[in-house]
Amino acid sequence: MSLSKCGALSLSKCGALSLSKCGTAGTFGGLGSAQEPTPRKNCHQPRTAPTDRGAVYYFINNYQDDPIETQISWRGQPLFGGNPIYLPARQGAILPLDWQVAEGVTLHYATAEVRGVERRPATLTLRLAQDTFMAELSLSGWGCPGAQPVPGAGPNRWMLRAKDGQIVLYRR
Repeated sequence: MSLSKCGALSLSKCGALSLSKCGTAGTFGGLGSAQEPTPRKNCHQPRTAPTDRGAVYYFINNYQDDPIETQISWRGQPLFGGNPIYLPARQGAILPLDWQVAEGVTLHYATAEVRGVERRPATLTLRLAQDTFMAELSLSGWGCPGAQPVPGAGPNRWMLRAKDGQIVLYRR
């Protein structure tokens, strides 16, 4: 099995890969100019909770028989920290941007889909669809073992390169 490279996407269609953007306020995140994609029938508005206002969700689908790797940009700016997105054959992902997961925890991006959130009094665990991923978070009152500070982004912004399919946060 080979890994196809789709190149850099600019919120459009790239061969057998489709990408849609959904916002949480009943719109598609301000999409509307002629060069921007129109909402797709399979891109339903996600339900929102009071803690995730302002988040944007990208729905990405790979219709090929081979896995793909691609970078995604929006209006000339790389999304997901410029990190590649990996999609297995015939699968998709819903990737959040700027999702407030809990008080003091904002997931700015993850290059894999969050499939579950486990809340306990002293920990918060996000389970992702893929073992290997990159994520960037802002944390206030929480710590994340293995995360590195994002240079020039202030004391509360962290980057995590993980290989175990989860983000585990601890209350400070």
